[in-house]
Amino acid sequence: MYGEPAVWHRLMDKLADMASHYLRAQLNAGAAALQLFDSWAGALSPGDYAKYVLPAVKRIFDDLADMPQPKIYFPGVASGELLTTLGAVRADVIGVDWRVTIGEARRRLGSRFAVQGNLDPYVLTAPMDVIREQAGRIIDEGIREPGFVFNLGHGLYPEASLDKLKALTDFVHDYSREALAMMTSRG
Repeated sequence: MYGEPAVWHRLMDKLADMASHYLRAQLNAGAAALQLFDSWAGALSPGDYAKYVLPAVKRIFDDLADMPQPKIYFPGVASGELLTTLGAVRADVIGVDWRVTIGEARRRLGSRFAVQGNLDPYVLTAPMDVIREQAGRIIDEGIREPGFVFNLGHGLYPEASLDKLKALTDFVHDYSREALAMMTSRG
């Protein structure tokens, strides 16, 4: 990236072409939504990200802008400092990890995007009362404004219990329904 920037940019162009073709094929085959999962982008400084990665990300979403399905971009773990650089990305939703709150993510992103996240995946190794408390806190913060999707702040770890994941899913559905009903009844 630093030593051979021209080679890096050619590689990123090829990866962007490959990703946009693959994602378009998935959407044409019936996928209801897509998520570009960019796990290591958060390892870069905002300046390096803007120079070396963001042009390819923008190109992928520009190439898919004609597709009606929702498009999600997850810039990876520790990417909170990158959120202010994403304004021109033609995604509908930005995923955030657990290191930045939903409120702070919204502040950094502005109102253009819905926000997805951000339960620490390691919370799934905790007792269910802790999982419910953490998930409830995130949902409460997320539903303060329109445009929120509950999710983990990254992928599952091998230590995660699938039974706890199922219980979390049920909790999120039930708790969200109740919390939104309470908000609606308050006017």
